[in-house]
Amino acid sequence: MKKEKGNVYYLVCLYGLYDHILRTPIELDGYTEYLDALVELYRNNIFDKDEVYFVDLMLEEKIPSIILCGGITNKQLEVSEARSVFLNYGIRKKILNRLGLPENSEYVQVYLEENSVNTAQNIYNGMSRIIARDVNPNKTIYVICDKFRKFKVKMILRRALSLFVNIGTVKVIALKRKDIHPHSNYIYQFFAGLRYLSYWNFVKDANLRGGK
Repeated sequence: MKKEKGNVYYLVCLYGLYDHILRTPIELDGYTEYLDALVELYRNNIFDKDEVYFVDLMLEEKIPSIILCGGITNKQLEVSEARSVFLNYGIRKKILNRLGLPENSEYVQVYLEENSVNTAQNIYNGMSRIIARDVNPNKTIYVICDKFRKFKVKMILRRALSLFVNIGTVKVIALKRKDIHPHSNYIYQFFAGLRYLSYWNFVKDANLRGGK
């Protein structure tokens, strides 16, 4: 990947709680596979640049930020998807280890977006968090999803990006994730994505109170 201009953000769509008890072994293995790939992507996107790029990022305090998007989807537990990934998977610790930084380093910032209960909300709420803290148009946002949902995410982004200014460059990156849920297949998610040909379906799913 070429060197980005401005700040870099990873908006990460999550898929349920990361929990060894609540998820089947196949589900948890697939979730771990997805998150491990994210950690490697994050690491490689820094170290694949020129050799002084990482040092420059630290000196300028521009290490890419991560926004984990996922709210409370299991009503029996008062824990969000984002918090479960942060605590149980330990994403910040894993990234710091891959970057060769101490675990108490404050260079890598991980933010929790804990209100979303579907993909449209993941994207809209995640984008809102990024824009609220960075209005500079010279930034790059990587939207991370699983491979099954790449088309749907792109369709949602077509709607969501029309609501923001100074959004910068947005790229969708789809990562592999094994799953046993019947909705985790290309055909189902393709037709789910077609729903967003209608702007009003996006408004409804993103839980917006108005339209454009």
